[in-house]
Amino acid sequence: MALQVDTKPLISSLKKRMEKFSKHQQFEMALVARNQINSIEWLNEKQNMERQRKYDEDIFQHNF
Repeated sequence: MALQVDTKPLISSLKKRMEKFSKHQQFEMALVARNQINSIEWLNEKQNMERQRKYDEDIFQHNF
């Protein structure tokens, strides 16, 4: 598992930085922050899918 922490505060902080950069017309830096947010959200989604796959499996028992 790559991320074992709550990423909401990090994403919130990055969004604030992105807005600050945009207000100061530092669009390249705002783009970097946006890409970081997208990457973290993508990782969270992928991890959630992995967890569901890992724990949401069918188990069959066959007795002879």
